[in-house]
Amino acid sequence: MIEIYTNYLKQCLNNAGAKIFYTSLKELETSNTSSFTGIFVVSEDLEKAYGKKVIYKNNEKFRRKEKFKRKINFQVLIGDINVLKVENIFTKFMSEIDDKLILENGDVAFIEFSKAEYIDKKDTILKSEITLQIDITFTELIYKDYPFKDINWGGDGEYVKEKC
Repeated sequence: MIEIYTNYLKQCLNNAGAKIFYTSLKELETSNTSSFTGIFVVSEDLEKAYGKKVIYKNNEKFRRKEKFKRKINFQVLIGDINVLKVENIFTKFMSEIDDKLILENGDVAFIEFSKAEYIDKKDTILKSEITLQIDITFTELIYKDYPFKDINWGGDGEYVKEKC
């Protein structure tokens, strides 16, 4: 799933005008470019879910029980020598990104922004004049599926009350 989220962020940043992408901090630190975009996985948090059940019909009836919430935390860096260019990319990126992402299996991953912080050239080893650091979290629910069993009661479905 991490690759799906990384590609989604790349697509949104590319649509916003970002061009050079890094996915490794070491690779970014050794580069000599002053205009860059970085997408890094920072951490992953798991949280136990307690029994929320959902019933689905998809040619078959089945019941899903929510088991865990998985929160994958990303850090996106946008750096350039021009502060206005960084702000423009950030604004376009915010308009491109959705509040949720529909996954291939039909599940939903919710997207949350926690903060955005500007880092000046004096406070970092990166080559840009200004770098914007954005914290983004993808929250997906992990389910266990249980199929419904068909029950045959037998008979014709007619029941007659017996006299005693």
